[in-house]
Amino acid sequence: MPSSAWPNYVLERASTYGDKPAFIDATDGRALSFNDLKSQVVRAASGLIESGFRRGDVLVTNATNCLEYPVLVHAVALVGGIVSPASPLFTVAELSNQLREVGRCTKEDGVAPQLFLFAVPSTSAAAVAAADEVGVPVEHRVLADGCVDDAGAPAAGVGFAELLDRSIEDAPEGTALCPPDSLLEALNAKVDPQEDMAILPFSSGTTGPPKGVMLTHRNMVANLLQSDGLEPYQGDTFVGILPMYHIYGTWAFLSYAPRHGATVALLPRFELGAFLKAIETYRVSLVHIAPPVAVLLAKDPRVDEYDVSSVRAIVSGAAPLGEDTAAQVAARLDCVVKQAYGMTELSPINNWMDDGGAASRAASIGPLVGGTDYKVLRVAGDETTDEVVAVGEVGELCWRGPQVMKGYLNRPDATAATIDGDGFLHSGDIGHVDNDGYFYVVDRKKELVKYKGRQVAPAELEALLLEHESIADACVVAHVRKSDGEEVPKAFVVRKPNVELSADDVQAFVAGRVASYKKVRAVEFIDAIPKSASGKLLRRQLRERDQG
Repeated sequence: MPSSAWPNYVLERASTYGDKPAFIDATDGRALSFNDLKSQVVRAASGLIESGFRRGDVLVTNATNCLEYPVLVHAVALVGGIVSPASPLFTVAELSNQLREVGRCTKEDGVAPQLFLFAVPSTSAAAVAAADEVGVPVEHRVLADGCVDDAGAPAAGVGFAELLDRSIEDAPEGTALCPPDSLLEALNAKVDPQEDMAILPFSSGTTGPPKGVMLTHRNMVANLLQSDGLEPYQGDTFVGILPMYHIYGTWAFLSYAPRHGATVALLPRFELGAFLKAIETYRVSLVHIAPPVAVLLAKDPRVDEYDVSSVRAIVSGAAPLGEDTAAQVAARLDCVVKQAYGMTELSPINNWMDDGGAASRAASIGPLVGGTDYKVLRVAGDETTDEVVAVGEVGELCWRGPQVMKGYLNRPDATAATIDGDGFLHSGDIGHVDNDGYFYVVDRKKELVKYKGRQVAPAELEALLLEHESIADACVVAHVRKSDGEEVPKAFVVRKPNVELSADDVQAFVAGRVASYKKVRAVEFIDAIPKSASGKLLRRQLRERDQG
C-alpha cells in the first residue's frame, strides 16, 4: 500500500487530466480544472500555514457543495490537519457542540488543536454565531464570498480568495508559488498515514448520539485502492447531489472522482428539476443517490421533461433500495441500477454491486471490495453471539480490513463495543451472504433512523424530548410512512399527569432545536415506555406495535 497522504494519492494523476474540468458549479457553469484543483490545493495549504494552521489542527466545514469545498478539504489534509465535516443544516447549538467535541482532539505534543471553520453564505449566520460561542478566532474563519453574520452584516474572517493569495516564507520548498509537486511531496513527508487523522466525520455508529469517527490517511487511501476497478470512471461525469459532508459524498466526489479523472457537476442541494437539468446539460453518465431519489426517478412525471439518456448507471447507497423501485428506474431510464454498501466507520465503501449481478440480484449490496474479511454472527434477541452462522443464514454482518476506522474520538468504550478483539467491526446490520459471495441486508439491529439517507440518532431526540416540561418519558423509533414509504423518526411519548400536550406541540418543540432532517415526523402518546429489568428501552416492542 502506498505510504502516502490522502491528498497526494487523490491528486497524483491531476496533471494527466490537465485542463479537463474536475468540478463544475452546475448553478452557474463555473469550473475548476484538474490543474487548477491541484494548484489551488497547494496555495490553500500555504495560506493555511501562513494563517497559523499546523499539523493536528482541525477545520470544521459548515458548507453546501461548492467549488471551494474540495480545495479546502485536501489543503487541510495536506498540511497534516483534520477535516471535520458538519451538516449545513445544523443549528447554532449543534454546530457549537461539534466544534467543542473536535476541540477535544489531542496533538502529539499533548495540547489541544486550534479550531478553524469554513462557511458559505447559506450557513454563515449560524456558523459565525457558533464560532463566537465557542471562541474560534476571526482569523481562523475561512469564508466564501457573500457570507454574513446573524445581523445580516458582512461576516468577519479570511476570504477564500485571500487565503489562496497568502504567501509564506517558512513553509517547505519556499512560497505558495513553488511548483505544486514540490510542496505536495514536502508536506507528504510530514504526515504519518497510519496514525494521522485525515477526516473526522460524526456518526451514531450502531447506537447512541453522534461520535467522531477517526479516519486516517491510510484508511482513505486503502479504500481507494480497494475500490479500483469498480467502474470505468475516467471519462464519466457525476452529478454531485450527495452532500460532501456525508461520507458517501466525500468518497464519491472528493476522493474517487478526482483520483480517476471523473468530472463532478455540483449542486448545493437536491431539487429534482435542477438535478435533472444538470444531467441533461452535462451529459451525466454515472449517478450516485440515496433511495428517496430513486423513488422520484421511478414515479415523478417531471423526469420525462428532460433528456437523461446519457445515464449508464445509477448507484444507490446510504439505505436499502427496494427491488421494485430499482426495476422501475432501470426500465424508465434504460440504465443499470445497483446498490452499494458502506459505513462512515468503513471509510466508507465495503460492498459494490457489479453490472452483471445488478439485474439478477437487485436486492443485493454486492460482493466485498478487495482486502475485506467478513463473518456473520448469530443474533439471539437483541444480542449478538459469538457463533458464526453458515452461508445463507441470517446474522449480524461484521467486517475487517484496512478501511476500518481507527476508532471513535475519545470513546474507547464505544470503540471496543464496535470493533472486537479480532479486528472485526460489528455493523449492526442483519443480513446474509449467498454461495457466490453476494451480500444482502435484510434488517438493522441498530436503532438509527435513516431519513432520506441521513442518520438520525433516536438517543439524541429522546434526550431532547425529555427536556420538555410536560413529557415524562419518550422513545424514538423508525416509522415507515405509508404515503411515500419513507422512513421517518416517530416519537412514543408519555405525558406527565394532568397536562395538555398535543402531537403538534411535541413536533414543534423538537423542530426548533435540530436540523430539519432530524425532526420528529410522527407522534403517538402511550401510558408507559416498555423497558427491560435493567432499564433498557425495548425499542423492538414499539417497532412491532407501530408496524402492527
